[in-house]
Amino acid sequence: MTDKIRPTHVIVTCMDYRHMDDLVCELRDETRVGVDKYDHLIVPGTSLGLLQGRYPHWAPAFWSQLEVAHALHGDSLRHVWLIEHLDCGAYHTFLGTKGHRQREELLHRAMASTIKDAIVRWCSEKGIGWTVGCKIMKPKPEDDGHWTLCDLETP
Repeated sequence: MTDKIRPTHVIVTCMDYRHMDDLVCELRDETRVGVDKYDHLIVPGTSLGLLQGRYPHWAPAFWSQLEVAHALHGDSLRHVWLIEHLDCGAYHTFLGTKGHRQREELLHRAMASTIKDAIVRWCSEKGIGWTVGCKIMKPKPEDDGHWTLCDLETP
């Protein structure tokens, strides 16, 4: 690739439309990732989507996409961020979390941690030095319909 701007991150998110605009604004901030500095992979339910059994083809597709990202961008990629979000339809559908925000957040943390460990192992096996972080989009406290990106690894 001959682009002057090279991606530094692979971002993995759910497909939910409600937080996408706010997520892109958060990611474009230079203190986070920056403009045009990430590849974006979408899996319904993010980490849960990779662990559930109803759609078993989702996980192999994800691993293939990571392979392609590495093949395309090589050493410019340095980070993978798993970005979950609250009030997730996949969690409501597969795990019955609707109306149970604290339980849902704990499940997001557990699922993301499981996938993070799997990505770290995958990177180690491939000799890839990526770091892996877990984030979550939460509705802003003023409940104005906007979302904010928060660290998921710290309760």
